[in-house]
Amino acid sequence: MRKHTTLVGVVLFALACDLGSHVGDIAVRVDLAPAVDTVLVGQQSTTLVAHVFNASDEEIPDPTIRWSSTEPSVAVVDTATGELRGVRAGSTEVIARSGLVADTAEIRVLNVLEVTLALDTIFLAPGDTFTIVATVQSFDGSGPPQLVFRGGAPRVATIDSVSGLVTAVGPGSVPFSATVDTVSATGRLNVFQITDTVFGALHASFEGALQTQLTFNARAFNHPNDVGGTMFQIAASTADELVALVFLDSLSGSTTRTVGTLTPADIGPGTDPICRPTTSFGYFRQDPTTITALSIEGGTLSARLLGPVPGGQALSGRFDLLLQRIDIEGEPGQSRMRGTFVVPLVSLASCPK
Repeated sequence: MRKHTTLVGVVLFALACDLGSHVGDIAVRVDLAPAVDTVLVGQQSTTLVAHVFNASDEEIPDPTIRWSSTEPSVAVVDTATGELRGVRAGSTEVIARSGLVADTAEIRVLNVLEVTLALDTIFLAPGDTFTIVATVQSFDGSGPPQLVFRGGAPRVATIDSVSGLVTAVGPGSVPFSATVDTVSATGRLNVFQITDTVFGALHASFEGALQTQLTFNARAFNHPNDVGGTMFQIAASTADELVALVFLDSLSGSTTRTVGTLTPADIGPGTDPICRPTTSFGYFRQDPTTITALSIEGGTLSARLLGPVPGGQALSGRFDLLLQRIDIEGEPGQSRMRGTFVVPLVSLASCPK
């Protein structure tokens, strides 16, 4: 028995010597904190700290750690000290390795200034005006310089460089940008005329609970409801998402309408919010039904009647409303949904009588 123990001791001793240390200094776990951090472009950061532990869960003093970055074009890290420097906006993982074990931290590199567009895709008809909305966030505490708007084309749309006011002229698609200092956010202006009742487009941004921007195929409808009146709705969809705006009466000209509140009970069993709505409302749905959100009182839809097209009429417009997330997956939250559209307006008897 003693001979066996001695042999094990010799093996461990040999192993430790082979690693240049004793058994208590063999790393079995690395803890790197913080797990998520941010750094500015050009900024040096020493906030990452790695702790190394042995098999007895004791912290190893002065361990040998080798540092690396998975995306050195985003952030570089000193291989010996772990000091981090942001290179360009983006994300990378920093790895702290000791012996055969390692831990990682997710690092987001931010520009000192960031520009965000409320809508990166805008749909307009000739004669429409629209003001580009851009926000500037300064991460070093300094006041941001003046935003400058660029882009457009004389035959498609003009853009005021100071205010961001867009005036749509004629059909076409052109890029635009909002720039502050050397940082830009880019988008696209689409000006077109409806030529039939099939094609229409709507782009919506979701800020808050959803945080995304989506472009939809869209059409607008004036149709009878099932109680002898008429109603108006816009239906916009992709393969997986649906945006709808439903109003209690038909739309026959340029107008601004108020979007109301709908509750989950209003779309429960035995109800028909599409053909017998209790209020004008908007909603967003993603299938499978991971997200369902209903409008909150106070939103608006503005529309301009563009004139007849074969089989119907045409509309351009915009909307701005709050959605209350009501699905059961995750915490409830609010999203601001806003966007622009150019769509055919079709008469369709879609509700049973």
